[in-house]
Amino acid sequence: MHKKLGLASLLALFILAGCRINTAPKIIVFAASPSSGEAPLSVNFAITATDADDDPLTCTLNYGDGSPNAVFSCSRATSRQHNYGVGNYTATLAVSDGRGGNASATANVSVSQPSTPAGACPLPGSSSLGTLAVEEEEPRGLGDFANAAYVPGELLVRQQSSVSLQSTRAATLESELGLKRLSGPDLSGWVRYQVPAGSEEEVASQILSNGLGEYVQPNYRYMLLADPNDTYYSSYQKAQYDLMQITQGWDELPANPCRPIVGVIDSGVADDHPDLDDNIVPGRDVSDNDDDPYPEAGSYHGTMVASIFGAETNNGQGMAGDSRDIAYIMPLKIFPNATSGTIASAINWARQRGVHVLNMSICILNSSGDACADLTNNPDATIEDALRDAYNDGIVSFAASGNYNDNFVGYPASSPYTIAVGATDNDNPPNRADEGDWGAGNGSNYGSRLDVMAPGTEVLGAGIPDDSHPEPYMQGSGTSFASPYAAGVAALYISRYYATENDLPGPDLVRDCMRSTAQDLGPAGVDDETGAGLVRADQMLDTTNSLCYP
Repeated sequence: MHKKLGLASLLALFILAGCRINTAPKIIVFAASPSSGEAPLSVNFAITATDADDDPLTCTLNYGDGSPNAVFSCSRATSRQHNYGVGNYTATLAVSDGRGGNASATANVSVSQPSTPAGACPLPGSSSLGTLAVEEEEPRGLGDFANAAYVPGELLVRQQSSVSLQSTRAATLESELGLKRLSGPDLSGWVRYQVPAGSEEEVASQILSNGLGEYVQPNYRYMLLADPNDTYYSSYQKAQYDLMQITQGWDELPANPCRPIVGVIDSGVADDHPDLDDNIVPGRDVSDNDDDPYPEAGSYHGTMVASIFGAETNNGQGMAGDSRDIAYIMPLKIFPNATSGTIASAINWARQRGVHVLNMSICILNSSGDACADLTNNPDATIEDALRDAYNDGIVSFAASGNYNDNFVGYPASSPYTIAVGATDNDNPPNRADEGDWGAGNGSNYGSRLDVMAPGTEVLGAGIPDDSHPEPYMQGSGTSFASPYAAGVAALYISRYYATENDLPGPDLVRDCMRSTAQDLGPAGVDDETGAGLVRADQMLDTTNSLCYP
């Protein structure tokens, strides 16, 4: 005769047999901080999940903006950082114990358009934009691992569009290939990986063959383009202004012009310089990922570049900026860690902050680290993507051609999304600056991608204040200083165009106007030595010119 087993006895048998009833995990904390703000908004998701059975927990975080899901272990309290553009988003956290127990929670994020400084021009992107004469396809494959300098042990991967590859499969492939995702600011569709130094090209090929990315490149290193000294010759500023007819262009400005924002992707800008402080708007230190883009000690380059177009004018001190207090300066510090990733992040950050013009007085290093690399036919795809996005948003980008007397334009100046600026001497009419002006081995790079020229020899600029020199100024030579001259004239044109047409000119119109009104310097017409010629402010601001004001 058998006795019936009670519930307690059955439970005991389950335990003795090695089985137990599973308890679903619980989400104690899932919070977004901040949950609202201006674009681009960096949000930290705090996550705490528990499991009564002490099962290992896996979290899947869907950010709600179409970016790849984050899959990670979350048995302990953890967090995840994410950057959002303008919009309203619902992030979803799913927690699994691997035995059928699940939990989920949501968090809302609201991101508004960034505020703009007083008198700024309307946000770019609202104008009637043109298109490039040649629409270039996104490159697929591998970047250049042989001819350019790059950060050892880092790869940048443009992700596949497949959602499945971006979540579970991606995590599996990353583990199989020994890839470690590196955190950092927004790269908009790109992932930065750490790999063993020396294996970059081999691992890049494996990433391609396994379908984890459609383009893989090194994290290229960049350098500034300047050969400055501390000699002060204020008289050279007027001579250079006369070459470009800057003050004559000022006569064409309306009474209350809108003010374009010019982003200076460089070494930072000294916002305490008394000749700059009134024209500076908040920027970003992408190099160290914080909100203080002040230069490192002795790193004057970005301050000097910014002052060429943005120094305060008619204030009874120092120098005049060629935009005559029209342009705002947005500092975007990328040095001392200037790479493909930091530069693309700076472009994306500025794009979401309403910048109208970008200036890049930099070039990609060659593998020897002593000149610009020739990547005319194989550009830095990470930066190229960011520049294309900026172009599509109506932003005009300028870049210096290079300082090594080479017959090619350095990158990013060689990009079809930038206006490449070479440097002249101070003769009238001027010539392309060469070894006779800057010394052996130096001179303005030239070639078929060159657009225009501006003065770049013994250019006056602001330095970094200190106790001994509260209002420092210096002089330098290089295409670094020609490019902001042209960017400042573009700011004048944008302001004049808006006052005349009640619209913003697209990047193609700015380029076409600047090239068509340039003063021819070499053989008749456009040539490789001097491009379309010397930038002329008076001609660009002449509203009777039907090409510039259609």
